[in-house]
Amino acid sequence: MTNTTELKLRTQDGRLLHGTAYSPQNPNETVVLLNPANAVKESYYTDFAAYLAAQGYWVYTYAYSGFGKNKPDRIHNATTTMSDWIFQDYAAMLQHILQTHPDYAKVVIGHSFGGQIVPLLPQSQHIDLGVMVASQTGAWQTWKGKGRRLMWTLSHLILPINVALWGYVPARFGLGQDVPKGVALEWAKWIKHPEYLFAFLPEARQQYAQFQAPTLVWSFEDDDYAPQEAVEGLLKYLPQDIVQRRYLHPKELDAKSIGHFGFFRKKFEPTLWQTTEHWMRQALAQVNKTHR
Repeated sequence: MTNTTELKLRTQDGRLLHGTAYSPQNPNETVVLLNPANAVKESYYTDFAAYLAAQGYWVYTYAYSGFGKNKPDRIHNATTTMSDWIFQDYAAMLQHILQTHPDYAKVVIGHSFGGQIVPLLPQSQHIDLGVMVASQTGAWQTWKGKGRRLMWTLSHLILPINVALWGYVPARFGLGQDVPKGVALEWAKWIKHPEYLFAFLPEARQQYAQFQAPTLVWSFEDDDYAPQEAVEGLLKYLPQDIVQRRYLHPKELDAKSIGHFGFFRKKFEPTLWQTTEHWMRQALAQVNKTHR
């Protein structure tokens, strides 16, 4: 049975950040940080985190500021931005595992936006492995067909108009949870630019180019939120020799669908989860061998 402990950290700008630590009964000297997708609840990752902990990993999950336990009493009072999620929330979590588990191997698994930000901190140089699940560039110009129209509409209409009307973007517009004003406006700005976040975060290109951790990248044929052209639009910024791509059609797993969110559903434990965990063990063994 997995033990969980509530985590409370302070970000560099003084915000209280809640998370959860999953402690294994038989630690394997590896710690995993799980970066969530935009507007996805921390609880969505519970089963996957518990699975990894059962395999011996320390696992940490959290929600970004503005969501879950990190949400203010009124969404209108949320002052967070997507940049804050990177340089405050992610930074606080990564720094915590670096300090708490200094001698452990470090793995960061990111879902969608959570994968985009894996290499973006100076501390990312201390990551031993990365895993990106359905991570992509949001630049609408990179997308094709229906997805291209969707991202243009999101950035030019849905996000800015709802902020103007309500002061935030209500969850009923298909974003999972209410999205704070600052997040919505920065997200829209990034989506509108062909270089996405790389056009606005000064060190982003360099951080990606210098990232050296072997990185497993999962993408799926039926994922309307991370089509393959958008996935490749993100991966082009990474050194190609560290990237290991896994592009799957649901039929390869005898599944009707996987989509943008399916990877973390428990029914994929015998396939996607076990394959990922096996890759982590093999990749860490190779990293350790190389560093001897």
